[in-house]
Amino acid sequence: MYTALDIANWFIAYNNAEFRLNETVEYNVYERLLYSKLQMLLYLAQGVYMNYNKGKLLFADDIYAEKYGVTIKSVREKYAKYGSKPIVKKFTSAEFDVIEEIELDASIIECLITTYEEYNIYTPLGLKNICCGKHSPWYKAVNTTDRIIPVKKVRKHIANMYK
Repeated sequence: MYTALDIANWFIAYNNAEFRLNETVEYNVYERLLYSKLQMLLYLAQGVYMNYNKGKLLFADDIYAEKYGVTIKSVREKYAKYGSKPIVKKFTSAEFDVIEEIELDASIIECLITTYEEYNIYTPLGLKNICCGKHSPWYKAVNTTDRIIPVKKVRKHIANMYK
């Protein structure tokens, strides 16, 4: 099992590659990934993966309900510094090795590409409305003491979006 940070790095690498491949196109509609969007893509990917794989977790990190959205602490510690600026980074060789390893796992890649293609078209606010709406697990967890969003509820939330 990978960490949320491993999966976050895959999303960043995929987004950076997509942007570079299309930067010479006259009407480039591709945008760099923002920190807030990354957190929500991770939440969505966890739910999508669990639904594709009979409840198996994509990553074991807890997802928290914070005032302004969903948060995974390790990802916040590494990438919150970008704020509203695009995340552009060079990966270490160890990080790149893990990204390549992820690429070799068909079930994970199918999930990540599906999640990215389905949800990256939304603005951060649009994604917040999807992840943090009134009937979402976020809404129920944000005022609890530990603010942890149960992964079973994430799975159910994503499954209900496709009904």
